[in-house]
Amino acid sequence: MTLSSRKLGFGITAALVFAAFSSVPAVSSSLTTLHAFCAKHQCADGDNTNGESPLVEDSLGNFYGMTPSGGKRGGTVFELSLDAVKGQWILTTLYGFPKDKHGAEPEGRLIVGQDGSLYGTTASGGKPGAEAGVVFRLKPNADRTNWRPEVLYTFCPDGTTCPDGARPLTAGLSYVGAESGIAYDGSSPLFGTTILGGKNNKGVVYELDFDQAAHQWKETVIHDFCNVTNGAVCVDGSEPGYGVTIDADGNIFGTAPEGPNSTGIIYEVSPLGGGNWQYTVLYNFCGAIPCAAFPKGGLIRDAQGNFLGTSDGGNHAHGVIFKLIPNGSNSQLVDLYDFCSLSNCSDGKDPEGGLAMDSSGNLFGTTRYGGTNDSDPTGQGGGTVFVFGNGTLQTLYNFCGAKSCKDGNYPLAGVTLDGDGNIFGTTQAGGAHAAGTAFELTANPGKLTGTRSHPAGF
Repeated sequence: MTLSSRKLGFGITAALVFAAFSSVPAVSSSLTTLHAFCAKHQCADGDNTNGESPLVEDSLGNFYGMTPSGGKRGGTVFELSLDAVKGQWILTTLYGFPKDKHGAEPEGRLIVGQDGSLYGTTASGGKPGAEAGVVFRLKPNADRTNWRPEVLYTFCPDGTTCPDGARPLTAGLSYVGAESGIAYDGSSPLFGTTILGGKNNKGVVYELDFDQAAHQWKETVIHDFCNVTNGAVCVDGSEPGYGVTIDADGNIFGTAPEGPNSTGIIYEVSPLGGGNWQYTVLYNFCGAIPCAAFPKGGLIRDAQGNFLGTSDGGNHAHGVIFKLIPNGSNSQLVDLYDFCSLSNCSDGKDPEGGLAMDSSGNLFGTTRYGGTNDSDPTGQGGGTVFVFGNGTLQTLYNFCGAKSCKDGNYPLAGVTLDGDGNIFGTTQAGGAHAAGTAFELTANPGKLTGTRSHPAGF
């Protein structure tokens, strides 16, 4: 599907060029705003201010996402579907969180089930008094006109100590097979992290299993963070805010703040059998420029089994793209690109979301600030969408290129590629109502290599 083949409802477009990476020739493309949030009274369609949830695609080509506020005051889950007759994308609010036991502030990445159900987490709501968040499912009826909400698990059910974890924040959920794009089967174990709760109140990695006999979901903590301390420092990490990546053998990989240098770690949790797990710190980020520090947005893996992600720090203190070559506690980290390498950070700065990869190994992502447009409210630049490949970074779009940033600005979440290589994402500010946007960057068919692989967490 290309921009020339359809007429879209929000005609804010701007020309850009994709550079030649690997097998990717230079092509013309453009950005189109698919929806500007807060278009309805009291933001019934969602308010994406500070939203960090990426879009996800189902097998029918529909996209799903979440906003942390709006709806019924507690955030929304929405669908973007292409109306072939009108030739435009339509946003439908599937569920508005009422800020109660059903959860509030949905964050992170949704996962799509084989039956079309959507699974996710909320950062708050749930047990009154604890407000520690929930794991939820939205299940559609046969014609997908009604979605039934169901709370699968409520964190901190005792309302006080939260040994099971609290506040999943932007972590979302994952499962074995997610890395290869296999839809969730509805009953296999789900995994995630929380930033608080657990034995040390520094967060946990948890497993959620469906108990067939009891016909309910049960949660198990498989790692408590801050088990190893040096004074006030959590040597093994703490408060993991991003999602996990799981390989075919069930090994779990993620990132967390702190560590011995107080600048973050990359960790692995491996199953030993019998319900036992082994926790290993694969890499400790260092504590001084020009080192990468404070990893952001989770990890993805390349064909060689290396991990890729973004972080703060770097030569210019505005973030890097990194690669981790895993080798247990002797894993090696390689700095692939330092943002703000160009004058006035025209190449972008401060990446917050995770990366997406096409089948040629090109990496796609966003930076919250920087770019060539500094008419944004902070004067730091409205942010960018970029592609990195063959050792070179190319900016694909500079936000806040339209008057009053109606094309959006400050993208926090990563992007998703469809099967044609078109790029879909969100911004947490800007748009016609200053509450963020959902957007598409459209490439000519065959010029970008599409993939169903998605970033971990968001």
